[in-house]
Amino acid sequence: MPAYAADHDLVDVDAAAGQDEALAAVTPLHRGPYLQMLGPVEVRGARGEAPVNPNTAAQWRSAVRRGTELVAFLSVNPNASAEQVHSVFWPGQVATGKKANDDRNGLLSKTRRWLGQNDAGELYVPLITTGEYRLHEDVRSDWQDFLGLVGDEISDTATDRLLAALELVKGQPISGVPDKRYVFADRLRNEMIAAIGDVAHEVSTRSLSTGKVRHARLASAIGRMVDPVNEVFWRDGLRAEHQAGDHAGVERLITQLEQSLAAVDEDYEPEPETQTLIAQLRQRHAIAS
Repeated sequence: MPAYAADHDLVDVDAAAGQDEALAAVTPLHRGPYLQMLGPVEVRGARGEAPVNPNTAAQWRSAVRRGTELVAFLSVNPNASAEQVHSVFWPGQVATGKKANDDRNGLLSKTRRWLGQNDAGELYVPLITTGEYRLHEDVRSDWQDFLGLVGDEISDTATDRLLAALELVKGQPISGVPDKRYVFADRLRNEMIAAIGDVAHEVSTRSLSTGKVRHARLASAIGRMVDPVNEVFWRDGLRAEHQAGDHAGVERLITQLEQSLAAVDEDYEPEPETQTLIAQLRQRHAIAS
């Protein structure tokens, strides 16, 4: 995972040569299906025919949900085998035989018709010719774009790019999905939360050091949204409100933190570092007033 710079070891990456290339080079205009996973899971921009329930003639929502899950699975498991697909979508069932093949082919064909094809006539869900299940390279995801914007080392990445990455985050990663689905994504979800948190803290730290309170507020809020029990983001937010001179904002965040911790355990108390920061900020506001 990328590591953020320590608070006392900031790098003036914004001044680094070559770091201001257009963000469009990483996130160009995309005309094909786009998978959103950094929040509620959704496929946008499908260019085919949405599945229709033959009994009601209405959109087949369950088929769309299953198709979305298949797109998500293949986006992070390219060239998956039939056995891998079957174990995710029909856990505990035999992956061989006519029924198993029919089940997989049915899911695949519905998803293929739904996503459609690109301008060159190439299917976004290619036909199975080598025994491997995959997506066309034109099918993109916000997670891919996030990683592309952040790069290998957060400390070497321009703040504008980190902010662009945070703008892709719409909520808790891989949320809004049915219970017992997306079991393949448990580890990925944690990886996403950690990566978003790293970027959020880095942006908060840089922004506080340069007096860009709005960016610090935004980044810390995104950190709290994806990882509400991680007090790093609460401390970042408290520092941002203090730097903005918003005493009411400081107290509001303290109350929200207490409520968040109480939801986990009513006897849970803030970490010592958080308690110390709260005491310091209250003292400074008392002196200032």
